[in-house]
Amino acid sequence: MTLRLDRVSRHFDVGGETVRAVDGVSLTIERGELIALYGPSGSGKSTLLLLAAGLDRPDSGSVSWDGVPVPLGGRAADRWRRDTLGVLLQQPQLVEGVPLHRSAGLRLEARGMRRSQARLAGIRALREVGLGHRLEHRPDQLSIGQRQRAAIARALTTDPALILADEPTGSLDSQTSAQIVDLLDALAHERGRAVLIVTHDPQLAHRADRVLRLADGRLSEPVHDPADLSPQP
Repeated sequence: MTLRLDRVSRHFDVGGETVRAVDGVSLTIERGELIALYGPSGSGKSTLLLLAAGLDRPDSGSVSWDGVPVPLGGRAADRWRRDTLGVLLQQPQLVEGVPLHRSAGLRLEARGMRRSQARLAGIRALREVGLGHRLEHRPDQLSIGQRQRAAIARALTTDPALILADEPTGSLDSQTSAQIVDLLDALAHERGRAVLIVTHDPQLAHRADRVLRLADGRLSEPVHDPADLSPQP
């Protein structure tokens, strides 16, 4: 299965000027690949991720999964994101006030699974990311790194074929960042997911199968030698 973006563009009107956030980008991501989209803040990385997820509509070009256009609205879009996609944001969006053992399985309940079965699946996913000892904890009782791992666990419960991560290590210390990178690496290379990571973290980019550099909304030549990467602002 392949995620394909074909000459995708997204422009915005800001103060009477056109900002070319994404400008004619084409790329493909196969299952079992870990791809890093690398570049400075404001280069268009997050906008490109939203387009890949079907959470924003391109002005031109197309986004497809396994040869089928990614739906952009209605129940078809909800179903595609629920069944195929796992999205990880820099600031994890967890259900506040709800213990992890309950919230981790909510996506499965939305698919019609019985609450008891969804809860067990959520617990398995939490243990998989090293949070088996935090099952009764609420999000406000977790560190930033633990919240990020909880968000990954929630995404894993539906066994998504495609994972899109926006700066997943952006606010983490080096040790916690390394744990998150290990998890994403395993998802691609051991569990066969297609993983696209938006990042300006060279340590994360070093683990990718391919590194694509984005600047001013356009992809430049792929980075063949990770040693060429330097920290981005």
